[in-house]
Amino acid sequence: MLAICENVKVDTIYDLSWRAYPIAVIALGGAVVLYRGLRLGRAGLGDPPRNLRFVRGFRLAVIGLALIAFAAAWLWQQQWLLILALVIGGEETLESSIHAWAIRRGIELEARKTALSSTA
Repeated sequence: MLAICENVKVDTIYDLSWRAYPIAVIALGGAVVLYRGLRLGRAGLGDPPRNLRFVRGFRLAVIGLALIAFAAAWLWQQQWLLILALVIGGEETLESSIHAWAIRRGIELEARKTALSSTA
């Protein structure tokens, strides 16, 4: 077993008798982040220039769901759920970050194109 310190093993952290308290904080934080993400994403629906808002909201919602799934995995001591939460949360965060970068880059290129055509 992997030891963090001389007397503390990873199972010790995983099996804490009082683990419900940090789990509740993580799940509550995840719910708050999820709520903020859903509100931001809803504000960005429809209008193409506001797509960046939608992508940022989606990213926050995914992070919130991953935190809630992490808390559930710790509470129920289900390693498969922990792995799933980390993998899906990380992958979707990376993917939505790339989408946000592409949208920002497109906005910058359009602004540059407009500025060049107005000066010509």
